[in-house]
Amino acid sequence: ENYRHSSNKMNAADTQKLKSFIEIVAKNPNLLHTPELDFFKQYLISLGATIPEPKTQFPPHSCCDHDHDHEHSPPINKENQPKEVEEVEEEPEEELEEIPLFAEDTASQEMGVRDKEITDEADEKAAEFKQKAIDAQNEGNIEGAISNYTNAIKEAPSAHLYANRAHLFLQLNKPHSAIKDCDEALNINSDSAKAYKLRGKAYRLLARWEESARDLRLGNKLDWDDGFYEIQKLVEEKLAQVNERRKHQKKSKNSTEIPAGLYPDILEYLQDPTMGPILQEIMQNPDAINKYRTNPKVMELINKISSFAS
Repeated sequence: ENYRHSSNKMNAADTQKLKSFIEIVAKNPNLLHTPELDFFKQYLISLGATIPEPKTQFPPHSCCDHDHDHEHSPPINKENQPKEVEEVEEEPEEELEEIPLFAEDTASQEMGVRDKEITDEADEKAAEFKQKAIDAQNEGNIEGAISNYTNAIKEAPSAHLYANRAHLFLQLNKPHSAIKDCDEALNINSDSAKAYKLRGKAYRLLARWEESARDLRLGNKLDWDDGFYEIQKLVEEKLAQVNERRKHQKKSKNSTEIPAGLYPDILEYLQDPTMGPILQEIMQNPDAINKYRTNPKVMELINKISSFAS
């Protein structure tokens, strides 16, 4: 067997790499629900392991754009707050370490009438609702702000109003709703940098890296921002990693039928029923790897998993 010809030892760098991988998964079980680690999750399930349900909570996302007419949420309960929210340049975000699962949330999302003829009266009512939305946002009432933007959209739909509501949907971790609003904004104004950027961020939350990279590039091309370019680079790096793994998976396919997501070279070792308890022990206690340094088969599998996860 191949493992008999492998070294019985891992070098310090590989050992540390594996320990770091196990610690990350132990602290953040949500990673087991990512496409990249599906092979590992499927194997644990085949052994009867219970995989924790994915968490859906995700930190609120601030808007990425800085159009002159865009509203950002200012601090709450400050005296003499201006009616319009002052623009704040966004700092680059850190790359996502987990991919939350978001249910479709657009069924009850009210939209405006396309190609509606806007009267002066409707335009004035829309402006009033928009101001109420800004006031609600200033008070931290995101739902109330969305409701007032919805009323404004029904009176006089515009790309700006849809983009502003999309920004609020992102704050509530509703990327599907944000995408729907951005689609409509771009239908009205195909050059809306704000809509492209917000839709790119929403696609990023859904791990739709190709669409995210495309929209982020377009948004930054229309309205360049150095800080936002850092976000774009993170997504493009992730897309490059995904594409590389897809190539590897395609090359690894052969006539042997294997469970979806499992690499053939790793599957060979996972067919041994003794490996499951060992891997679970190492996941719970990374230092347990020291017990198996003289076991060539365990070290060979660990080397492969470590190489895949790096």
